[in-house]
Amino acid sequence: MTFKNLLLLLITLFLEDGVFSQLDLENDTCKPDQRRPFYLIGHMVNGINQIDDFLNAGCNAIEADVTFKADGIAWKTYHGSPCDCYRICNYESDLFEYLEYAQNITTPGNDGYRSSFVLLVLDLKTGGIDTKSLSSAGKIFAN
Repeated sequence: MTFKNLLLLLITLFLEDGVFSQLDLENDTCKPDQRRPFYLIGHMVNGINQIDDFLNAGCNAIEADVTFKADGIAWKTYHGSPCDCYRICNYESDLFEYLEYAQNITTPGNDGYRSSFVLLVLDLKTGGIDTKSLSSAGKIFAN
């Protein structure tokens, strides 16, 4: 059994209800109506130039960190230090350019369309927002 087949088997076992009754080991298939979404999330993908690298590596979802200015305005994608081991902590992008790029590559018919990119998770880093601006920050970001 190849690594890919083993990985598919483990994912299928993890996702299926009634695992052994739904799994056909001979044909490497399962009933599609019984499957649930499974996300391989690229974590801390804050540089626009990183998005395609993570998608090419097999991720179908991306997590980015949204940093706010003190007045509550969403500003950029950025994590900073400390961060995960063996990662570069200081990638950053303008938030609106980042979201525009994500929108472009998830819109069918656009150059660079990536049908596998199905989820964007935004980790909102609100710790630097002034207390008086917290309420308006959420409203502004939502709009």
